[in-house]
Parts: sequence; structure tokens; C-alpha cells
Amino acid sequence: MEKKTALRSISNSTRQLRERLCGITLFMGALISIGAFSIGNIPVSKGFMLGTCFSVINFILLSASLPLSLGKDRKGASAVYLGSIFLRYGILAIPIIIAIKSTQFDLVSTICGIFSIQIVLILHLILKSLKINLIKGM
Repeated sequence: MEKKTALRSISNSTRQLRERLCGITLFMGALISIGAFSIGNIPVSKGFMLGTCFSVINFILLSASLPLSLGKDRKGASAVYLGSIFLRYGILAIPIIIAIKSTQFDLVSTICGIFSIQIVLILHLILKSLKINLIKGM
């Protein structure tokens, strides 16, 4: 019983963290895309937002797959994790393929957008070390 309560508490806190990180990432992605759009660089704007959206989808799938491996034996957990990796990498290939095949999306900005969750996490850690809290509760 205590395990289930603790697991539910961890799940609730990771859900809140995921929502905050995804919201901040999408907001920063939108700001960068609006900035690129306002100076007339539409392919960069579209590419960065495309990459950012897929970065958020990847992060949501990652956080959703972690609890699936809990309570399984080593083989079962490894299978879930490996399947998750293949699925997420396949999904991350979609915006890269779109950017390569279409002139409407800039490839470099799409790749930068794919790393937007990681950039937000690093910025959060830097700001937290400077005692500036970007994400409440962390």
C-alpha cells in the first residue's frame, strides 16, 4: 500500500514537472519563431517551431515510458526501454526528413528546435545555480 502511494506521488510530481517544462519550452520556441518570422526568415521560424513541437512530443513519450518499466523484470524493462528508444528516435526523424525534403523548413533551425527541451533544462540548471528559479517547485 505504501509503495502505491509513493509511486502515485512520484507520478504526480513528474507530471507537474513535465507540464511546466513543456509549457516553458513551447513558449520559448514560439518567442524564437516569432522573432525569426518578424525579421523575415520564415523557414527558420517554421523549422524551429517544428523541431520544438517534436522535442516536446519526444519528452512526453520519454516520461510516459518510464513508469511502464517499473515492476518488470530486467528483460521486460529492457524491452520496454528499447522499444521506447526506437519509437522516440523514429518520431524525431520525422521533422529532420521534412526539413530535408522541403524548402519551407530550415534544417539547422529544425535540429536546434529538436534540442529545445534540453536547452530549457540546461538554462534552468544555470539559473537555479544563480538562485533564479525558472520552474516553481524545482
